Amino acid sequence: MEDYLLHRLSGCYVTEGGVCTSTGYFDITTGRWWEEMLDFIGLRPEQLPTLLRSGEIVGPVTGDTSRETGLSTRTLVVAGAMDQIAGAVGAGNIAPGLVSETTGTALVLAATVNEPTYDPQKRLPCYYHALPGKYLLLPYCQTAGMVFRWFRDQFGQGQSYEQLTALAAEVLPGCEELLMLPHLTGSTSPRFNPQARGVFYGITLSHTRAHFVRAILEAVAFMLRENVELLKELGVNVKELMSLGGGARSRLWLQIKADVTGLPLRAAECEEAASLGVAILAGVAVGLFRDVETACQQMVRVGTRIEPDPAHRVRDGLQPIPAAVRHPSAALRLLELGGKHDEKQDQHHRRRQRRLLPEPDQGPLPDAQPGGQHHQLHGHQPGKAGGRPRAV
Repeated sequence: MEDYLLHRLSGCYVTEGGVCTSTGYFDITTGRWWEEMLDFIGLRPEQLPTLLRSGEIVGPVTGDTSRETGLSTRTLVVAGAMDQIAGAVGAGNIAPGLVSETTGTALVLAATVNEPTYDPQKRLPCYYHALPGKYLLLPYCQTAGMVFRWFRDQFGQGQSYEQLTALAAEVLPGCEELLMLPHLTGSTSPRFNPQARGVFYGITLSHTRAHFVRAILEAVAFMLRENVELLKELGVNVKELMSLGGGARSRLWLQIKADVTGLPLRAAECEEAASLGVAILAGVAVGLFRDVETACQQMVRVGTRIEPDPAHRVRDGLQPIPAAVRHPSAALRLLELGGKHDEKQDQHHRRRQRRLLPEPDQGPLPDAQPGGQHHQLHGHQPGKAGGRPRAV
Protein backbone atom coordinates (compact mmCIF):
# COMPACT_ATOMS: atom_id res chain seq x y z
CA MET A 1 0.00 0.00 0.00
CA GLU A 2 2.83 2.42 0.84
CA ASP A 3 4.48 1.85 -2.54
CA TYR A 4 1.15 2.22 -4.35
CA LEU A 5 0.44 5.58 -2.70
CA LEU A 6 3.95 6.81 -3.46
CA HIS A 7 3.38 5.89 -7.12
CA ARG A 8 -0.04 7.53 -7.31
CA LEU A 9 1.29 10.74 -5.78
CA SER A 10 4.60 11.00 -7.62
CA GLY A 11 4.33 8.72 -10.65
CA CYS A 12 7.51 6.93 -9.51
CA TYR A 13 7.92 3.23 -8.81
CA VAL A 14 9.85 3.22 -5.53
CA THR A 15 9.99 1.38 -2.22
CA GLU A 16 12.03 1.46 1.00
CA GLY A 17 13.97 -1.10 3.03
CA GLY A 18 11.72 -1.40 6.06
CA VAL A 19 8.68 -2.56 4.14
CA CYS A 20 10.88 -4.83 1.99
CA THR A 21 12.52 -6.63 4.91
CA SER A 22 9.84 -9.33 4.92
CA THR A 23 10.01 -9.99 1.18
CA GLY A 24 12.83 -12.50 1.55
CA TYR A 25 14.88 -10.92 -1.25
CA PHE A 26 16.04 -7.69 0.43
CA ASP A 27 19.47 -7.75 2.12
CA ILE A 28 19.25 -5.73 5.34
CA THR A 29 23.04 -5.81 5.76
CA THR A 30 23.66 -3.92 2.52
CA GLY A 31 20.36 -2.11 1.98
CA ARG A 32 20.14 -3.57 -1.53
CA TRP A 33 18.25 -6.31 -3.29
CA TRP A 34 19.61 -9.77 -2.47
CA GLU A 35 20.85 -10.78 -5.93
CA GLU A 36 21.45 -14.42 -5.05
CA MET A 37 17.81 -14.80 -4.00
CA LEU A 38 16.59 -12.86 -7.04
CA ASP A 39 18.50 -15.30 -9.25
CA PHE A 40 16.92 -18.19 -7.39
CA ILE A 41 13.35 -16.95 -7.89
CA GLY A 42 13.94 -15.70 -11.43
CA LEU A 43 13.73 -11.94 -10.96
CA ARG A 44 16.02 -9.14 -12.10
CA PRO A 45 16.63 -5.93 -10.09
CA GLU A 46 15.26 -3.80 -12.94
CA GLN A 47 11.90 -5.55 -12.55
CA LEU A 48 11.59 -4.20 -9.01
CA PRO A 49 10.94 -0.68 -7.67
CA THR A 50 13.84 1.66 -7.02
CA LEU A 51 15.08 1.32 -3.43
CA LEU A 52 15.10 4.49 -1.34
CA ARG A 53 15.84 5.20 2.30
CA SER A 54 12.98 6.00 4.63
CA GLY A 55 12.69 9.77 4.68
CA GLU A 56 14.17 10.20 1.21
CA ILE A 57 12.42 12.54 -1.23
CA VAL A 58 10.68 10.69 -4.06
CA GLY A 59 9.72 13.75 -6.10
CA PRO A 60 6.96 16.34 -6.43
CA VAL A 61 3.27 15.63 -6.71
CA THR A 62 2.28 15.07 -10.36
CA GLY A 63 -0.06 17.34 -12.26
CA ASP A 64 -2.77 14.66 -12.41
CA THR A 65 -2.55 14.07 -8.66
CA SER A 66 -2.64 17.82 -8.07
CA ARG A 67 -5.90 18.11 -10.00
CA GLU A 68 -7.40 15.09 -8.21
CA THR A 69 -6.42 16.09 -4.67
CA GLY A 70 -5.88 19.82 -4.69
CA LEU A 71 -2.29 19.40 -3.55
CA SER A 72 0.22 21.84 -5.02
CA THR A 73 2.68 20.47 -7.56
CA ARG A 74 5.36 21.96 -5.30
CA THR A 75 4.39 19.42 -2.60
CA LEU A 76 7.21 16.92 -2.13
CA VAL A 77 6.49 13.22 -1.75
CA VAL A 78 8.71 11.47 0.82
CA ALA A 79 9.24 7.75 1.37
CA GLY A 80 7.81 6.70 4.73
CA ALA A 81 8.29 3.52 6.74
CA MET A 82 6.52 0.30 7.69
CA ASP A 83 3.92 1.01 10.41
CA GLN A 84 5.83 -0.38 13.39
CA ILE A 85 9.07 1.27 12.27
CA ALA A 86 7.25 4.58 11.85
CA GLY A 87 5.73 4.10 15.32
CA ALA A 88 9.18 3.57 16.78
CA VAL A 89 10.35 6.87 15.27
CA GLY A 90 7.20 8.57 16.57
CA ALA A 91 8.02 7.28 20.05
CA GLY A 92 11.62 8.51 19.90
CA ASN A 93 12.82 4.90 19.77
CA ILE A 94 15.85 5.65 17.60
CA ALA A 95 18.75 4.44 19.77
CA PRO A 96 19.44 1.38 21.92
CA GLY A 97 18.07 1.41 25.49
CA LEU A 98 14.45 2.42 24.97
CA VAL A 99 11.97 -0.27 23.96
CA SER A 100 8.53 0.72 22.72
CA GLU A 101 5.52 -1.55 23.00
CA THR A 102 2.27 -1.12 21.12
CA THR A 103 -0.84 -2.69 22.61
CA GLY A 104 -3.46 -2.41 19.91
CA THR A 105 -5.15 -5.35 18.24
CA ALA A 106 -1.83 -7.17 18.68
CA LEU A 107 1.14 -6.65 20.97
CA VAL A 108 4.34 -5.53 19.21
CA LEU A 109 7.65 -4.60 20.82
CA ALA A 110 10.32 -2.57 19.04
CA ALA A 111 13.96 -2.45 20.11
CA THR A 112 16.53 -0.38 18.21
CA VAL A 113 19.93 -2.06 17.78
CA ASN A 114 23.15 -0.93 16.10
CA GLU A 115 23.73 -4.03 14.01
CA PRO A 116 21.67 -6.89 12.60
CA THR A 117 20.74 -9.18 15.48
CA TYR A 118 19.55 -12.66 14.63
CA ASP A 119 17.93 -15.08 17.03
CA PRO A 120 19.29 -18.61 16.45
CA GLN A 121 15.85 -19.96 17.43
CA LYS A 122 14.04 -17.64 14.98
CA ARG A 123 11.62 -16.31 17.58
CA LEU A 124 11.50 -12.73 16.27
CA PRO A 125 12.33 -10.79 13.10
CA CYS A 126 15.02 -8.16 12.61
CA TYR A 127 14.00 -5.21 10.40
CA TYR A 128 15.80 -2.48 8.52
CA HIS A 129 15.29 0.73 10.57
CA ALA A 130 14.29 4.14 9.20
CA LEU A 131 17.63 5.50 10.46
CA PRO A 132 20.88 4.68 8.62
CA GLY A 133 22.97 2.08 10.41
CA LYS A 134 20.15 1.04 12.75
CA TYR A 135 17.98 -2.06 12.91
CA LEU A 136 14.78 -2.93 14.73
CA LEU A 137 13.89 -6.14 16.57
CA LEU A 138 10.13 -6.68 16.43
CA PRO A 139 8.73 -9.50 18.57
CA TYR A 140 4.96 -9.62 18.21
CA CYS A 141 1.91 -11.42 19.59
CA GLN A 142 -1.26 -11.70 17.54
CA THR A 143 -3.85 -11.04 20.22
CA ALA A 144 -3.59 -8.39 22.95
CA GLY A 145 -6.10 -5.57 22.82
CA MET A 146 -8.17 -7.87 20.64
CA VAL A 147 -8.70 -10.14 23.65
CA PHE A 148 -10.09 -7.24 25.68
CA ARG A 149 -12.31 -6.24 22.79
CA TRP A 150 -13.57 -9.82 22.40
CA PHE A 151 -14.44 -9.95 26.10
CA ARG A 152 -16.15 -6.54 26.00
CA ASP A 153 -18.22 -7.45 22.96
CA GLN A 154 -19.22 -10.90 24.16
CA PHE A 155 -19.51 -10.51 27.94
CA GLY A 156 -19.31 -6.79 28.73
CA GLN A 157 -23.09 -6.27 28.68
CA GLY A 158 -22.75 -2.88 27.02
CA GLN A 159 -20.02 -1.56 29.31
CA SER A 160 -17.20 0.51 27.82
CA TYR A 161 -13.48 -0.20 28.14
CA GLU A 162 -13.27 2.53 30.77
CA GLN A 163 -16.10 1.02 32.83
CA LEU A 164 -14.64 -2.47 32.63
CA THR A 165 -11.18 -1.21 33.57
CA ALA A 166 -12.65 0.65 36.54
CA LEU A 167 -14.13 -2.66 37.73
CA ALA A 168 -10.77 -4.39 37.30
CA ALA A 169 -9.07 -1.70 39.39
CA GLU A 170 -11.04 -2.93 42.42
CA VAL A 171 -9.54 -6.43 42.12
CA LEU A 172 -6.30 -7.26 43.92
CA PRO A 173 -3.25 -8.12 41.80
CA GLY A 174 -3.30 -11.81 40.98
CA CYS A 175 -7.09 -11.86 40.49
CA GLU A 176 -7.55 -14.28 43.41
CA GLU A 177 -5.80 -17.06 41.50
CA LEU A 178 -7.63 -16.53 38.20
CA LEU A 179 -5.13 -16.95 35.36
CA MET A 180 -5.54 -16.23 31.67
CA LEU A 181 -3.59 -17.17 28.54
CA PRO A 182 -4.41 -14.68 25.76
CA HIS A 183 -3.60 -16.86 22.75
CA LEU A 184 -6.99 -16.73 21.02
CA THR A 185 -5.49 -17.26 17.56
CA GLY A 186 -2.36 -19.21 18.46
CA SER A 187 0.89 -17.85 19.86
CA THR A 188 3.81 -16.17 18.12
CA SER A 189 6.78 -14.56 19.89
CA PRO A 190 8.55 -15.95 21.79
CA ARG A 191 7.00 -19.38 21.05
CA PHE A 192 5.32 -20.01 17.73
CA ASN A 193 2.46 -22.44 18.19
CA PRO A 194 -0.60 -22.07 15.94
CA GLN A 195 -2.37 -24.72 18.02
CA ALA A 196 -2.20 -22.74 21.28
CA ARG A 197 -5.55 -21.47 22.53
CA GLY A 198 -6.82 -19.03 25.12
CA VAL A 199 -7.46 -20.25 28.64
CA PHE A 200 -9.11 -18.95 31.79
CA TYR A 201 -7.85 -21.16 34.61
CA GLY A 202 -8.71 -21.26 38.29
CA ILE A 203 -12.33 -20.10 38.05
CA THR A 204 -14.31 -20.20 41.29
CA LEU A 205 -17.71 -18.98 42.41
CA SER A 206 -16.06 -15.92 43.93
CA HIS A 207 -14.84 -14.60 40.59
CA THR A 208 -16.74 -11.76 38.93
CA ARG A 209 -16.61 -9.96 35.62
CA ALA A 210 -14.04 -7.64 37.17
CA HIS A 211 -11.68 -10.56 37.87
CA PHE A 212 -11.88 -11.73 34.26
CA VAL A 213 -11.09 -8.24 32.97
CA ARG A 214 -8.07 -7.88 35.24
CA ALA A 215 -6.91 -11.38 34.31
CA ILE A 216 -6.85 -10.26 30.66
CA LEU A 217 -4.84 -7.13 31.51
CA GLU A 218 -2.36 -9.17 33.54
CA ALA A 219 -2.10 -11.85 30.83
CA VAL A 220 -1.07 -9.31 28.20
CA ALA A 221 1.41 -7.80 30.67
CA PHE A 222 3.04 -11.20 31.21
CA MET A 223 3.16 -11.70 27.45
CA LEU A 224 4.97 -8.36 27.27
CA ARG A 225 7.35 -9.50 30.00
CA GLU A 226 8.18 -12.73 28.15
CA ASN A 227 9.19 -10.76 25.09
CA VAL A 228 11.19 -8.24 27.11
CA GLU A 229 13.09 -11.21 28.53
CA LEU A 230 13.61 -12.49 24.98
CA LEU A 231 15.16 -9.16 23.99
CA LYS A 232 17.44 -9.23 27.04
CA GLU A 233 18.48 -12.77 26.14
CA LEU A 234 19.63 -11.44 22.76
CA GLY A 235 21.75 -8.77 24.43
CA VAL A 236 19.33 -5.82 24.25
CA ASN A 237 19.75 -3.38 27.14
CA VAL A 238 16.17 -2.61 28.18
CA LYS A 239 16.13 0.39 30.52
CA GLU A 240 12.53 1.54 30.17
CA LEU A 241 9.39 1.00 28.10
CA MET A 242 7.42 3.44 25.99
CA SER A 243 3.76 2.47 25.58
CA LEU A 244 1.80 3.19 22.42
CA GLY A 245 -1.58 2.21 21.03
CA GLY A 246 -5.02 2.09 22.58
CA GLY A 247 -3.76 0.17 25.61
CA ALA A 248 -1.68 3.19 26.63
CA ARG A 249 -4.88 5.11 27.51
CA SER A 250 -5.41 2.96 30.60
CA ARG A 251 -3.41 4.06 33.64
CA LEU A 252 -4.25 0.76 35.33
CA TRP A 253 -2.92 -1.29 32.43
CA LEU A 254 0.25 0.81 32.34
CA GLN A 255 0.80 0.22 36.06
CA ILE A 256 0.21 -3.51 35.67
CA LYS A 257 2.78 -3.64 32.85
CA ALA A 258 5.31 -1.75 34.96
CA ASP A 259 4.71 -4.08 37.91
CA VAL A 260 4.96 -7.26 35.86
CA THR A 261 8.03 -6.27 33.83
CA GLY A 262 9.77 -4.50 36.71
CA LEU A 263 10.57 -1.62 34.34
CA PRO A 264 9.66 2.07 34.43
CA LEU A 265 7.20 2.98 31.74
CA ARG A 266 5.94 6.08 29.96
CA ALA A 267 3.04 6.55 27.55
CA ALA A 268 3.44 8.63 24.40
CA GLU A 269 1.12 11.62 24.42
CA CYS A 270 0.48 11.25 20.68
CA GLU A 271 -1.77 8.23 20.18
CA GLU A 272 -0.93 8.08 16.46
CA ALA A 273 2.79 7.48 16.87
CA ALA A 274 3.17 5.98 13.38
CA SER A 275 1.68 9.10 11.80
CA LEU A 276 3.96 11.26 13.92
CA GLY A 277 6.92 9.11 12.87
CA VAL A 278 6.38 9.64 9.15
CA ALA A 279 5.74 13.35 9.78
CA ILE A 280 9.16 13.49 11.47
CA LEU A 281 10.79 11.75 8.49
CA ALA A 282 9.09 14.15 6.08
CA GLY A 283 10.07 17.17 8.17
CA VAL A 284 13.72 16.15 8.07
CA ALA A 285 13.52 15.45 4.33
CA VAL A 286 12.25 18.95 3.46
CA GLY A 287 14.67 20.70 5.81
CA LEU A 288 12.41 21.61 8.73
CA PHE A 289 14.75 19.74 11.07
CA ARG A 290 18.47 19.06 10.92
CA ASP A 291 18.08 15.34 11.57
CA VAL A 292 15.71 12.75 13.03
CA GLU A 293 17.23 13.07 16.51
CA THR A 294 16.52 16.82 16.60
CA ALA A 295 13.00 16.30 15.25
CA CYS A 296 12.23 13.69 17.92
CA GLN A 297 13.47 15.99 20.66
CA GLN A 298 11.08 18.70 19.47
CA MET A 299 8.06 16.66 18.45
CA VAL A 300 7.84 13.58 20.70
CA ARG A 301 6.02 14.18 23.99
CA VAL A 302 5.67 11.58 26.73
CA GLY A 303 3.55 11.30 29.83
CA THR A 304 4.45 10.83 33.48
CA ARG A 305 6.96 8.11 34.27
CA ILE A 306 5.27 5.13 35.96
CA GLU A 307 7.48 3.16 38.32
CA PRO A 308 6.91 -0.48 39.31
CA ASP A 309 5.08 -0.76 42.63
CA PRO A 310 7.28 -2.76 45.06
CA ALA A 311 4.14 -4.05 46.77
CA HIS A 312 3.10 -5.72 43.52
CA ARG A 313 6.39 -7.28 42.52
CA VAL A 314 6.23 -10.57 40.66
CA ARG A 315 7.43 -13.72 42.35
CA ASP A 316 8.74 -16.36 39.94
CA GLY A 317 8.89 -20.02 40.55
CA LEU A 318 7.88 -23.39 39.30
CA GLN A 319 4.28 -23.66 40.42
CA PRO A 320 2.68 -26.74 38.86
CA ILE A 321 -0.99 -26.87 38.01
CA PRO A 322 -2.75 -28.66 40.88
CA ALA A 323 -2.64 -32.42 40.45
CA ALA A 324 -6.45 -32.58 40.65
CA VAL A 325 -6.63 -30.97 37.21
CA ARG A 326 -6.37 -33.99 34.94
CA HIS A 327 -9.14 -33.43 32.44
CA PRO A 328 -7.40 -33.49 29.04
CA SER A 329 -8.96 -30.43 27.41
CA ALA A 330 -7.10 -29.29 24.31
CA ALA A 331 -6.47 -25.90 25.89
CA LEU A 332 -4.77 -27.27 28.98
CA ARG A 333 -2.62 -29.67 27.00
CA LEU A 334 -1.31 -26.66 25.09
CA LEU A 335 -0.47 -24.58 28.15
CA GLU A 336 3.17 -25.60 27.77
CA LEU A 337 3.66 -23.65 24.57
CA GLY A 338 7.19 -24.88 24.09
CA GLY A 339 6.01 -28.44 23.50
CA LYS A 340 5.08 -29.95 20.17
CA HIS A 341 1.49 -30.35 19.11
CA ASP A 342 0.52 -34.03 19.12
CA GLU A 343 -2.23 -34.59 16.56
CA LYS A 344 -2.53 -38.30 17.40
CA GLN A 345 -3.27 -37.49 21.04
CA ASP A 346 -5.87 -34.92 19.96
CA GLN A 347 -7.59 -37.45 17.72
CA HIS A 348 -7.58 -39.98 20.54
CA HIS A 349 -9.01 -37.39 22.91
CA ARG A 350 -11.79 -36.44 20.49
CA ARG A 351 -12.77 -40.09 20.05
CA ARG A 352 -12.95 -40.57 23.83
CA GLN A 353 -15.04 -37.43 24.22
CA ARG A 354 -17.52 -38.66 21.62
CA ARG A 355 -17.89 -41.92 23.55
CA LEU A 356 -18.22 -40.00 26.83
CA LEU A 357 -15.59 -42.22 28.40
CA PRO A 358 -13.61 -41.02 31.41
CA GLU A 359 -9.92 -40.42 30.88
CA PRO A 360 -7.40 -42.47 32.81
CA ASP A 361 -5.23 -40.75 35.40
CA GLN A 362 -2.45 -39.08 33.44
CA GLY A 363 -0.59 -37.37 36.25
CA PRO A 364 -0.11 -33.65 36.66
CA LEU A 365 -0.10 -31.46 33.57
CA PRO A 366 2.76 -29.13 32.60
CA ASP A 367 3.16 -25.81 34.34
CA ALA A 368 0.52 -23.20 33.58
CA GLN A 369 2.81 -20.42 32.42
CA PRO A 370 4.34 -20.58 28.93
CA GLY A 371 7.97 -21.49 29.22
CA GLY A 372 7.43 -23.78 32.21
CA GLN A 373 6.86 -21.06 34.81
CA HIS A 374 3.74 -19.93 36.54
CA HIS A 375 4.23 -16.29 37.52
CA GLN A 376 2.25 -14.87 40.41
CA LEU A 377 2.04 -11.44 41.92
CA HIS A 378 3.60 -11.02 45.35
CA GLY A 379 1.44 -11.76 48.35
CA HIS A 380 -0.75 -14.20 46.44
CA GLN A 381 -0.58 -17.80 47.65
CA PRO A 382 -1.69 -20.70 45.44
CA GLY A 383 -4.64 -22.57 46.88
CA LYS A 384 -4.66 -26.29 47.50
CA ALA A 385 -6.10 -28.54 44.87
CA GLY A 386 -9.24 -30.35 45.78
CA GLY A 387 -12.63 -31.35 44.50
CA ARG A 388 -13.43 -30.84 40.87
CA PRO A 389 -11.03 -29.20 38.45
CA ARG A 390 -11.40 -25.44 38.14
CA ALA A 391 -10.23 -25.13 34.56
CA VAL A 392 -12.35 -24.42 31.52
